Amino acid sequence: MARTRIGGHADLRQVTLINPGGIALGAVALQAAEFSLLPAQPVDGTVNFSHAKFGVLRDDPARWSTNIRFDAAVLLR
Repeated sequence: MARTRIGGHADLRQVTLINPGGIALGAVALQAAEFSLLPAQPVDGTVNFSHAKFGVLRDDPARWSTNIRFDAAVLLR
């Protein structure tokens, strides 16, 4: 999903993101009006949202990866 632009809603509900020791979700510089990250189980691997821009981010911190990167990410309002 790196460098992808989504004018509407990107919906990652009930997905399984598993890549122990690697990138489970690469979304560097992703731009989305609305993004839902609500996986079926906790993410196992790195989630990289560096330089991403979101209008709305829907998530469940209980299911976050232990390695999540938000370097220079922006929540647009």
